[in-house]
Amino acid sequence: MRSARVSHPQTAAAVSRDGLVDAGPADMRANLVIETDVSPPLDGFQRKNPQGPWRRATDPVTKIYEFPARMDAVATVRLNYNHVMVFLDVAEAGSINAAADVRCVAQSAVSRIVRELELSLKVSLLQRHARGIELTESGKILAEFARTIRAEGNSACRQLDLARSGTSSVSLSVGMPSGLAGFIPQAFIRFEEQVPGCRIVLQEGSKDALFTAVTKGELDIVVCRIGDSDLPAGLSEELIYRDALVVLAGRAYKTVEHGRLSAADVQAASWVLPPRGSPPYKDVVTVFQELGLPVPAPKIETTSLVLIKELLLSGHEWLAVIPRDLFRAELRARQLQILGKAAESTLQPMGIVVPRRASGSMSRHVALFVECLKEVSASEKWRKR
Repeated sequence: MRSARVSHPQTAAAVSRDGLVDAGPADMRANLVIETDVSPPLDGFQRKNPQGPWRRATDPVTKIYEFPARMDAVATVRLNYNHVMVFLDVAEAGSINAAADVRCVAQSAVSRIVRELELSLKVSLLQRHARGIELTESGKILAEFARTIRAEGNSACRQLDLARSGTSSVSLSVGMPSGLAGFIPQAFIRFEEQVPGCRIVLQEGSKDALFTAVTKGELDIVVCRIGDSDLPAGLSEELIYRDALVVLAGRAYKTVEHGRLSAADVQAASWVLPPRGSPPYKDVVTVFQELGLPVPAPKIETTSLVLIKELLLSGHEWLAVIPRDLFRAELRARQLQILGKAAESTLQPMGIVVPRRASGSMSRHVALFVECLKEVSASEKWRKR
């Protein structure tokens, strides 16, 4: 059997083994695969298949498959992957010159590629003006899909690298701001139990760097606090759970009257707080306002969780304002105590950030990891720590 392509512009089929597939007008095409028996005829007859009935050799068509059935549902444009990626560089860099610098090519080359893409798609993707470029509505649509294509492509390359190396065929790349561990290790353990042998890669960094990595498909998911900034295009976020800011002290700290801090306690204590003017410091101010206490002057200003924990466990009377879940293990071991607690709404909730997919759903393993995060954060064992 040999497949031949058919051209029938007037809806009448004519077999042409080398022609393109046309159905109806030039702008409406259907993919038709024609199976013909090209073996020499025997006495004017030929078989449809080795075990099938005899047919006359003058009847060349034995079977027609149409993909898909509706001709108007078939795309007539083939996108060039490299052209789409160049256009995405232009969209994200904000100008053709900047995209050319990223690609280390001439500006004219980038302009030519974008123009060819516009001609191919028969739409205008950019509005060019003296200040640079601006995406048209069509350009925004293509840029959104281009980000998905890039992320999925990079993810596929990671999986293929694993398969080629002979190691695990499943990997999960997770991004997390430095020092933000909390319940994530327990989620990793639960995920590994359900996907034995999975390769898990954890990358720490700033939220901006992690968002860039997940946009490019270098990370599958970012676990962080959400709702405090606008997400880059192509990303979506989902709430996992809400935490609370608490005033922490070591076990050596004296017991406060009625279990609550007084203004005198606040003024007399040695405080380690985030630097003034930083986003965490603003949350600290809100905590003291809710507790009806004055904001103390810190002796040490830092966001280092390692340093804060060492100070609290040092045996001296240091106090700090920290998200409760970061030090749950120390609280459970009774190495630290809570002297005050703010409302959960004070702190941005914990959540995930993932690439926005055209299908609207996450990949199977990412979705499973998200379920592990939700189960651990909602479990009674974790909440009682």
